[in-house]
Amino acid sequence: MYPVELMPHPDFDQHESVVFSPDESPKAIIAIPSSKLGSAVGGCRIYPYVCHEETLAVVLRPARGMIYKSALAVIPFGGG
Repeated sequence: MYPVELMPHPDFDQHESVVFSPDESPKAIIAIPSSKLGSAVGGCRIYPYVCHEETLAVVLRPARGMIYKSALAVIPFGGG
């Protein structure tokens, strides 16, 4: 079970995949909004976030933004 429900989360936009680390409290979250343009490209943040909802927002928003960056740069990658 996910520590946070994805569907009601305001930043969840039917992402293709959202993977939480197997621990009870997520130490890592990977979000791939779409691989339609190609493999996912993104970044990594290391920060002790206060709550799961905040952490999820910081993962979902930039992952979606990377799709637009890749498309504007005309490189064959999706967001991640």
